[in-house]
Amino acid sequence: MKIAVTPYFIYPLRKGTTPNVSPPSLIDLDEQRFRRLADSMPQIVYVSGADGVLEFVNDRWIDYTGLTLEQSRDQALMEQLIPPEDNQQLQADFIQAQKTRSPYQSQFRLLQPDGNYLYFLTRAIPILDEQGQIRKWYGTSTDIIAAWVLCLLIYRQ
Repeated sequence: MKIAVTPYFIYPLRKGTTPNVSPPSLIDLDEQRFRRLADSMPQIVYVSGADGVLEFVNDRWIDYTGLTLEQSRDQALMEQLIPPEDNQQLQADFIQAQKTRSPYQSQFRLLQPDGNYLYFLTRAIPILDEQGQIRKWYGTSTDIIAAWVLCLLIYRQ
C-alpha cells in the first residue's frame, strides 16, 4: 500500500487509485488558521487594504456591532457608530501612519447595540511589499473601558 503525504494530510492509497478528496490548498489552510486565531481573540481583529478599506473582520466585530464585513465598508453606517470627533482623529492618525509607513494607533468610542459607547484602542501594522509600499494593514481594536475605570478608581483614592 502506498501512502500519499501532503503537508497537512496522510492517507493510504490502494494500488491503481487516486484519492477522491483533494487536500485544501496551503492558502486555504492559512486563511482557516488565521480566521480561527482571529476569532479566538477577545479583541476585534481586522485586515484592511492600503487605503484602509476593510477586507476582513473577525466574529467579535460582527457580534459587537451587528454589521457584516460588507456593511462595515459603508462609511455612512460607520459614522453612526463612531462620534464625529473620534472619527476625525482616527482618520488623521491613519493618514499620518500611511505617510510614514509606520504602525497606526488611535483611540475612539464605539457605539454598542444598547446605545452606550465603549472606548477602544486600535493598533495596526502596515504590511509592505518589496518596494516598501503598503499593501495591507493588520490590526486589532481592544476595549479599554476597564482600564479607564481602574485608573479612575485609583485616581479617586
